[in-house]
Amino acid sequence: MSPVNPSVVSRAAGDVTARALVGSRSLVLAWDHTGSDADRDRLWGFAIERTDLTTGRAKWLEGQRWFRGQEGLGPNVPSDVAPFQRFRWGDYGVYPGHRYRYEVHPVSGSAANPVMEPGPVLELVAADHLVDGVGVYSNRGAGSSLAYRTKFGAPPDNLPPSKATRAYGWLTRDLKPACLRFIADVAAGDELRLCVFEFDDLDVLEALIAAIGRGVRVRLIRHAKPDTPTAEDNEPALQPLADAGGEVIPRERVPKLSHNKFMVHLRPDGAGGTLRAIRVWTGSTNLTRNGFYLQTNLGLVLHDAEVCAAFGELWEILALDPVGRDARTQVAALVARTRALLPGGPEVHLSPVSGTELLDCAVELVRDARDMVLISSPFGLDGRIRDAINTNDRAIVEYGLVNTTNGKLITQLPISESPASWFVKPAWMPKFDGQAWDNQPFGQHKIHAKVIVADPFSANPRVLVGSANFSDESVNGNDENAFLIDGDPRLAAIIGTEFLRMFDHYKTRLFLSSLDTEPGARHLKPKDVWWCRYYDPADPKCRERVVFGGGA
Repeated sequence: MSPVNPSVVSRAAGDVTARALVGSRSLVLAWDHTGSDADRDRLWGFAIERTDLTTGRAKWLEGQRWFRGQEGLGPNVPSDVAPFQRFRWGDYGVYPGHRYRYEVHPVSGSAANPVMEPGPVLELVAADHLVDGVGVYSNRGAGSSLAYRTKFGAPPDNLPPSKATRAYGWLTRDLKPACLRFIADVAAGDELRLCVFEFDDLDVLEALIAAIGRGVRVRLIRHAKPDTPTAEDNEPALQPLADAGGEVIPRERVPKLSHNKFMVHLRPDGAGGTLRAIRVWTGSTNLTRNGFYLQTNLGLVLHDAEVCAAFGELWEILALDPVGRDARTQVAALVARTRALLPGGPEVHLSPVSGTELLDCAVELVRDARDMVLISSPFGLDGRIRDAINTNDRAIVEYGLVNTTNGKLITQLPISESPASWFVKPAWMPKFDGQAWDNQPFGQHKIHAKVIVADPFSANPRVLVGSANFSDESVNGNDENAFLIDGDPRLAAIIGTEFLRMFDHYKTRLFLSSLDTEPGARHLKPKDVWWCRYYDPADPKCRERVVFGGGA
């Protein structure tokens, strides 16, 4: 029997099959109808009832389309009133460790009196953040969304202090608390080593100063390449750290950017007092307001002994501020030693090095994918990766997120030649339906996670994640880190569902922005029409139904 992805739950009932990709804060539900066209002709769509078995609370998942005449119910309408006329939906409001039951109901009857037919029932548990020494934490980001405005009504800085605190907490969700907890768990007599690119967050500064106060040695390498704005912008946070007794070490001779964002926790090992690295914090998050609250970001906590040792040694190399050639030689030797000690992974990528290994790894992930590739590429995508996307099998679903400043990337990907591919970028919507929609632009760089997830529904998903953008500079010029992690379904599901949360958010904006010229687009379609494109092999929606729903 082939292995099963424990983060994927599947059930069938009658003509309907359903499955869920289960993350920690988000999950994706997909379903398929295997009956005849005549059976589908009698259905208006599907409704989903969710019960949080941990709290006992039940609700119908909501959509943004409705029957003609139901306009006053918007913008969010329960699916038992206005069913989903599609085969995939995301629930982006779950809680780690909670048990849930999802009932997927085919909806028949009439628009005025819909009938909920019995369908598959999925019972599942949302993933915990930290399992087997691998932790993954994310924020909400997208601070300009309607959900934020509905909850808080104004930018955080324009709110009373207590409400601003709640607003910032909503935006960062698990990300900043996990970072602060990592620092708080460093005990007296231990050492905390950091590499930072951007740093302006006062809570992190206070946590580091508090660590010094309880007897932790704090040593920080800062990006300090002359004549770069970031080097100057970090001063207000770094000077108080130095004044409190922290060691601040400038990294001036980096070829491009000292772009790492990691912390290594070291503890004296035995009576001899030799320091041993025991934990690492890394990922895409700068220690800034933007990083924690506004951009999409990930934080990783790793406990693997060899990975921790590699980060500790990388820090020592960079602390000597080597020139580019020397840095590449020393880092490459470190990578080779670490790989020899980790034959089964995770595959560690550190920069700067000579060559294109990280980019080759990304190309391999795209080309070897069987069903799905998810790419968050904020600041460019190397041409070799673009070529791999565009020459991939047309049956592979390829979704991408890029920033508005990287919008030209979309034109460099001939999506029309690969109908299962779709790259989206954030869109600013100040008003919709006559109501304020966005809170404020919050800058252009809302996408910041750097990640590729291949085949998250499979038994052997693959994830490439870290601080490195998918560009030559991130391999040869920057101080960076990234990991290829194979066969960790929980990690792939958490990162994959968070990617799809943002992808669906910005894809919905594209749909909504078209409604001024298509005023009827939000009305549900006739029963014998809505499903047709999902079963037309020439339509990309057909392949999406098969890949997400696990059909044929």
